[in-house]
Amino acid sequence: MSAIRQGITRASGATVNSVVVTNMILMAISVFGLVVTARYLGVTDRGRYLTWSSWSALIGTLSMLGTEAFVVVAAASVRTRVSLWTLRPVLGVALALAGTLAFVAMVWIDPDPMVVAGGMLVAMSGPIVALHSHVQQANGHHGWRFNASRALAPILGLACVVGGLVVLQAQAEGLFLLLGTGLCVGAIAAAALAWEPAGVSPGLLRKWIALARRGAPLTLLTWLLLNVDTVAVSIFGDSTDVGLYGVGVGARGVVVAVGSAVGLRWYAARGSLTSPRAVARAFLPTVAAVIAVLIVAPLIVPLVLGGSFGPSVPVVQVLAIAGLLASVDFLLGRVVLVRAGYRWPSLLRALAVGALILGIGSVHGEPTRSALVYCLVVGGAIVGQVGILSWSRTAWRAG
Repeated sequence: MSAIRQGITRASGATVNSVVVTNMILMAISVFGLVVTARYLGVTDRGRYLTWSSWSALIGTLSMLGTEAFVVVAAASVRTRVSLWTLRPVLGVALALAGTLAFVAMVWIDPDPMVVAGGMLVAMSGPIVALHSHVQQANGHHGWRFNASRALAPILGLACVVGGLVVLQAQAEGLFLLLGTGLCVGAIAAAALAWEPAGVSPGLLRKWIALARRGAPLTLLTWLLLNVDTVAVSIFGDSTDVGLYGVGVGARGVVVAVGSAVGLRWYAARGSLTSPRAVARAFLPTVAAVIAVLIVAPLIVPLVLGGSFGPSVPVVQVLAIAGLLASVDFLLGRVVLVRAGYRWPSLLRALAVGALILGIGSVHGEPTRSALVYCLVVGGAIVGQVGILSWSRTAWRAG
């Protein structure tokens, strides 16, 4: 378990300030992109746009199979520097897998050539950004290099979308292709700006594979729990449902950006969870963000996005609460990983993901009820993680 602890410490303690700043930047980008595309496209077309992008993001994440985070742990274990060039066989396989799966999925969802090409580009940008940012963490680059790896691709993606709106007056299909182009260019640019020289990494790949074989399912399932709901709504609902639900996802992103940064800062500073009351105090800023969303949503959503998005207000409010729960779940997940390993957390995550998909299916993707399902499932996951900590006889203790 020392390798897990060492990797988590290395990935969280030194990156706290950069995570806070970058999370705020990414939150602002996400909110601005939501407003711009919602005002221009309307509910139904933005639902189509969000369906394409959520499926492509899912495929891009699946292409790495949850292994990217273990580069940091493996590098800490064998005490070596990492190069993206050294990991090029893994990146090559991930890119090929992402491109192929995205092509198949986009042809099935919408065979328009611009949608297919955009989906492939969005999916292929994912493994580049994910692997490169973790290489930066593994090498101790937690300043501008790490931030560039996380923020440059979304910034260029948004810039291309805004440019498409202003200059080309593109429709949803064209905007999605521009989004994919911007994300890919940004991902490659971030890798080029912080390129690491190729070096000898004895035992790195072997250690990475050994660690990832045990822990990658947990990483992947955690991401799915927090992000697969939009894909599920697109399967069981229609484009209007996705368009309304996506506004709530944007609000949840704001809360999670605050909550995950607060949680990381607090955990890195203390290294332990002393009591539920201490955790509650740590998340007071996140609670304030949730209360603000609950109060202003009925006024801001119709005013900023347009009256057609008015039905999304309850979705926004429910998913804001879910964002607080997801932030607590994020913090508890790190503690459970250190104390209980991979087996029980992975089983809990698998059950939660299954319950989430079945729950959204049972309400036929209706936005508000789907949001309630998400909230209940994440709340249940928190209860399960607390149970794991208690069962391991280390309740509320991480050190």
